[in-house]
Amino acid sequence: MSYIKNLSVAFPPAAQTAIINALNLALTELNNVVVVTLTPEERKTIPNVEANRIFYVDKAVNQFSTDFPNLVSRAITPANAQNAFDSYQFLSNMLTLIKELSDRATDAQHNMGNTSYNFTLDMYHAAQRYVGELPGADVVVQELKPLFENQGPQNPTPTDTPTS
Repeated sequence: MSYIKNLSVAFPPAAQTAIINALNLALTELNNVVVVTLTPEERKTIPNVEANRIFYVDKAVNQFSTDFPNLVSRAITPANAQNAFDSYQFLSNMLTLIKELSDRATDAQHNMGNTSYNFTLDMYHAAQRYVGELPGADVVVQELKPLFENQGPQNPTPTDTPTS
């Protein structure tokens, strides 16, 4: 679904709890198996399977290790290579889901943040029009002014704001 003007949803408390609990459970389970913390430099420099290498690594681990046991690494047993490769594939699948979750949550947050921002901007403009005429207008202008002053033209997504 693409951008929805003035989107406002409420996550039921049970859904919030279920999502947070599921994410915490997944993190706990991952941490119970392994915790690896690479530096940004290590992520760039340590050779990895990556998409363009997976075919070759799969062939070495799953076929050549049994077809040609005399060529197997002395540093890594075939069983350890299989465990590592299976884990790599599992983590790849997990990361696909995490990316999808992250993308959806980020887009929804941005869309609802836009609705909240437009509400605030509309309130600020209304308060500016009614300073001295409506109670609280001066307070709203004073409190929200740091957010909007000196920012140039505001280009919010249009909203339908009543004029009275």
